[in-house]
Amino acid sequence: MSKNPPQSLNEQGISLLLTILIMALVLGVALGISTILFQETRMTRDVGNSVIAFYAAETGMEQVLVSKENPSSPCIVASPCSLGNEAVYYLLITPSGPNCSSQNYCIKSFGIFKETRRGIEVNY
Repeated sequence: MSKNPPQSLNEQGISLLLTILIMALVLGVALGISTILFQETRMTRDVGNSVIAFYAAETGMEQVLVSKENPSSPCIVASPCSLGNEAVYYLLITPSGPNCSSQNYCIKSFGIFKETRRGIEVNY
């Protein structure tokens, strides 16, 4: 009498092992793809926030240029100017000097939306 198990039991053990290995491989690929998609979704959202922050900074710049004010001393608008979409902008206006390559004034406008910040500088 043979003490070895029947051939069919060995084959069932191998197929179970192969099934587990294949499922682990599929799970690894699925987790990798989901991680990539999550990062791309977050990056796409951040691009949208960046555009809104940039346009908030541009709005601040337009406010200064349209008003045609020529401050004689450095001017900092310390309080944020709020826009209707939760975006804000800050302004910094300085006369010409070592940090300003212009003959008249340097205007810096910083737009903030959620956690994204963008800035614009104009020399005139």
